[in-house]
Amino acid sequence: MNTESIKNNKGKIGKISIIVIFLLMLFAPIIQDIFSIFPEITVDKENRALAKKPKLDINRLDYYPDSLNNYYNDHFAFRGFFLICNNIINTLEKESPSDEVLIGKKGFLYLRRLECAVYEGNDDFNNPEKIQHVADILVKRNEKYKKKGIEYYVVIIPTKYEIYPEYLPIYIQRTDTTSTDKLCYLMQSNPQVKLLYIKDFMLSKKDKGFLYRINDNHWNQFGAYFASDTILNFIKKDFPQIPIYKQVDYQFNNDTTIYGNLSEIIISDYTKKLFRPEIKYSAELIDTLKRAVKGDIAGYTPPKYFSYPDNYEIVNVTNDKSLPKTLIIRDSYTNALMPFLSNSFSKSTYIWDSWKFKDNMEIVDSEKPDIVINIILEPFIVNIGK
Repeated sequence: MNTESIKNNKGKIGKISIIVIFLLMLFAPIIQDIFSIFPEITVDKENRALAKKPKLDINRLDYYPDSLNNYYNDHFAFRGFFLICNNIINTLEKESPSDEVLIGKKGFLYLRRLECAVYEGNDDFNNPEKIQHVADILVKRNEKYKKKGIEYYVVIIPTKYEIYPEYLPIYIQRTDTTSTDKLCYLMQSNPQVKLLYIKDFMLSKKDKGFLYRINDNHWNQFGAYFASDTILNFIKKDFPQIPIYKQVDYQFNNDTTIYGNLSEIIISDYTKKLFRPEIKYSAELIDTLKRAVKGDIAGYTPPKYFSYPDNYEIVNVTNDKSLPKTLIIRDSYTNALMPFLSNSFSKSTYIWDSWKFKDNMEIVDSEKPDIVINIILEPFIVNIGK
């Protein structure tokens, strides 16, 4: 066989191979659907229910094609494999496979949605009328509490974007003045409302170590300690008797993890090694006699459809009954604050009212606190005016 014939044969084999591979790729999903040759890989991090196979109903034929199409999109052969490949490629290229998570530099994860909108100035609250409306509500709320002999404090928590902008992708840029900045500026003309935005304080503590979780949008317990310190010192101006414990008074325990509320959204068994491990802290006051313990709840009814009804009402108490009582209307960021704040009051009642931050006057009248605190992550300030 001459050289020319060998080249022609190799060319034919190559063409036939391409055709065979193409046909295999084309028909493999159909063959897999029919015979289930390979076990399907399941992906359990989609945060939604997959479409169910529709039943053919002769009286509802108009809906059947769309329902069948939705079912097939959720159950076609090799779907799990392709999703995992997509997650791995996107993670390696720093492109998040989820619209909810932003992958930053050095493995830092950020929550998109409201937090990014506030940082870039695209949030719903960035409106002069809405900001003024919230300011007016805070003034009136303060007056109502004052009539009951209650001191009212508003604490605004900065997002991870504000504290760690250096790890954001270059295309995420901060607006010159956020809606939070505008509210704080407006409230300067209403000094009777004691408002504390702890951004600058948290920035000043960055040299102490990571204050926010790498794989989560919340701060860690270490950051929460510093936040509680500035909150308590703010309140101590009016209540000098409250104790403020130092960092050395606490036992900080730590564990290494790759899991957080953000990594949980995009992680899989196949991408675990791509996420940056971080220290997950827990803390408790060393002096057990001064440490707050769990108290009895009153059993207030949580809002309808609230996702965390068991966390709606939490009560902590200390042995020192001479200390003031506090009612804290909060969100999830306060979870890490509780081990620190609770030790400074005789009774601390924490109410998570589904991010609504209402005045909760019925609970106020029942608890009769000396202090009411709103602790709010900045994207949720707008909810005060709703």
